[in-house]
Amino acid sequence: MNKQLIGSMFFLMTTILYSTKYIAAAIAGADSGTWSEEDFSFYVSFTPDIFNVLMYLTMGVGVIYIVWGFLIMKKKHIDPSGENGDEG
Repeated sequence: MNKQLIGSMFFLMTTILYSTKYIAAAIAGADSGTWSEEDFSFYVSFTPDIFNVLMYLTMGVGVIYIVWGFLIMKKKHIDPSGENGDEG
């Protein structure tokens, strides 16, 4: 499988983890009669820190895979559009 594709999948996982933190806070505050920025910040503070740890970990792995894939393409002189850079 392509390294850039794997990196993009890790970015997708990062996005899902990031949004899950805020969705969980919104669900926790759904019973509240009033909504304010302070209330939402209060509920976000109770979401597990594992979301942040996993989010930054998957983002780092995604960046590594994307950069690794581009370095391999540069080493092989392959144009990202699919055309060979040696012809011409």
